[in-house]
Amino acid sequence: MKINKILKLLKTFNYSINIQRDYLDEEKINFYMPTYKVIHLINKYIDNITKNGKKSFILSGAYGTGKSFLISLLLHLLNSETNIRKIDTFISKSRKVYSETETLIDEIKNQRQLVVFAEDNYNDFKQAITMGIIKTAKLKNISLNIPTVFRIIIEKIKNWEKNHIDLIKKAEIYLKKENINLKILKKEEAFLYL
Repeated sequence: MKINKILKLLKTFNYSINIQRDYLDEEKINFYMPTYKVIHLINKYIDNITKNGKKSFILSGAYGTGKSFLISLLLHLLNSETNIRKIDTFISKSRKVYSETETLIDEIKNQRQLVVFAEDNYNDFKQAITMGIIKTAKLKNISLNIPTVFRIIIEKIKNWEKNHIDLIKKAEIYLKKENINLKILKKEEAFLYL
């Protein structure tokens, strides 16, 4: 008997997960084989996030133990824009290993969140989180007024343009030497790529 008649390799089988890209992939979520431990952890995280107000966790484990998939699954369930019913296959499999799956799904429906990823091109964690929030808000058309260093710089530039033309001219000369265009610099999203 040939092995391919006994075993079937799933087309979604992948040795690595990109959380930011894959947490919205319903096909990957549906092909995931849940275990009691994973669903129990998801339940624990959701309880802490929604009931206890604890928003930070440390998840550790050896390479290849499913940490990234666990986080992708958690983000998919909590994301305010995903349709939980599109992962019915996963939910059905979860019911078989975790009896409280339906209760968990009902809790999640009322506790959806906006998923934000830290921008990884910053050395300062606070700045990385802030810029992640700004970028996500912009993508979702959410108006925010967060007083970032970048916004303060933009306001200074605008003030100089109105009240200190000589400073603007000096700034333009300096920026030109650095191959930076002041008009582009004034757009806040330009700071995301500095």
